Amino acid sequence: MVEAKYLNNKNETVKLKITNHVRRRFFQRWPAAFPTKRVPLDIDLAIIEQFNNSTRHQNFSRKDKIRLRRYGKDTLFFRNGPFTFVVQDATILTVELNSRELRCFNRCSSNEILKYSNEICSTDKNPSASLRLVASTLDSSRLPKFLNLGSYPLQERNGVTEKLKSDPDFIIHIKERLAKKIVPGIQLVEILGFYGKDTKKFCIYDQLHVQNLFSGVSC
Repeated sequence: MVEAKYLNNKNETVKLKITNHVRRRFFQRWPAAFPTKRVPLDIDLAIIEQFNNSTRHQNFSRKDKIRLRRYGKDTLFFRNGPFTFVVQDATILTVELNSRELRCFNRCSSNEILKYSNEICSTDKNPSASLRLVASTLDSSRLPKFLNLGSYPLQERNGVTEKLKSDPDFIIHIKERLAKKIVPGIQLVEILGFYGKDTKKFCIYDQLHVQNLFSGVSC
């Protein structure tokens, strides 16, 4: 039987228990980490595979040290791709999303994560020749919300970000889309883009550009 395990500092194998909490969090956060992949049917096996291919994280940043104090000094962290597994007393307590662009989903509900995943997966008839647009926003409770702004046709990818920033037609396109999506209480943060079916997003307009260009649209 396959089990989640790691080698401790004494080169001894430590077998780990999987809690119901980590099962729920893994199921909930998978669509944010892998929007184009279905959630595995066997959650335990998926957790074990992800964990057994992870490496122990010991190079702590300032935020990591704050989190370590929250969990306790006897807590271990293991990373594999977008996932960080939190281990304590030979038990996997939970799993978090660790990359900068995904961390916000650790505070999101399952519905918000699924909405984001569906927006990433939605493509037009010629996805390779389009730029998919998503607005990153905060609701009245300061929780992240992602609004699908549809797609914009492209002829090429090279240097597209800088070209679009000053393209009047593109700015009008964004304003028209935002006018249909933004409601009172929503704060616009960034405009993000995705190429075709790619799931790696990039920032087109950061918060400063958003304030300068779209302040009249944001409520």
